[in-house]
Amino acid sequence: MKHPYYATIGLFLIICGCIRAEIRKFDKSTLEKLGVAIYQQDIRAAAATDLLFAKKIDPEKEGLRGWIVEGDDQKMLVRFVRARQDQFEAFYDVIFDGKKKPVIDVPMDPKLSDSQLAQFKARSIALKSITRPASRRYNVVILRDPESDGFLVYALAATTEANAVMVGGHYRFTISRDGERLERSDELFRSFMVLSTKPKDMPPGASLSALTMTTLVSDMPLETHVYLSLLHRMAFYVGTPDQHVWKVENGKMEVVK
Repeated sequence: MKHPYYATIGLFLIICGCIRAEIRKFDKSTLEKLGVAIYQQDIRAAAATDLLFAKKIDPEKEGLRGWIVEGDDQKMLVRFVRARQDQFEAFYDVIFDGKKKPVIDVPMDPKLSDSQLAQFKARSIALKSITRPASRRYNVVILRDPESDGFLVYALAATTEANAVMVGGHYRFTISRDGERLERSDELFRSFMVLSTKPKDMPPGASLSALTMTTLVSDMPLETHVYLSLLHRMAFYVGTPDQHVWKVENGKMEVVK
């Protein structure tokens, strides 16, 4: 016998499941790796931004336009980019090397490499391609496409509210290697769901150990669920349209038996 919870999901799918095209699919291992990579890049970009603004930088005056990231969890470069005379150039570099304290410095050569310029173009295309913004703030993460020589660019709905979990509103864009062509746009959500790690109706003295949610765009949790679970240091239980429940925790996701 089907649980009423899943009956509700099924009815919702019948009503509106075919309105939007299916998103691009990846296997479980790839989704886990993408989610971990998004998290690693996002937290370092946030730390690098804090270091930059500690220098009392005026973003508008300096023509700051964003950042790009190169490297992996072991060694990562966050390069801030500004506009100068209708061209983009490196502004500040923040280098993360293992467990060492990150170092911020002005690059000796401000010229962007072809790969870096392609990343920055891809970033710009992604931000311009958000059709249904869930927030005024979006963070961008750029990864190599695991199935081609192009990029996967994530536009992640963000908030300044400490306890808010932006479950909906995230985008994944497939963009060409030169950063100039949008090849695919995937909305990784159906609604702008926002959960809280400290809900107001929680009993005094209690703490939240997990969050529950559903996804209507995939029969597996998405890389954004893996990323958010790591970001908020909390397990997620994700219901899917095929009547399964998945546990997402510590960068992994498994069906709950």
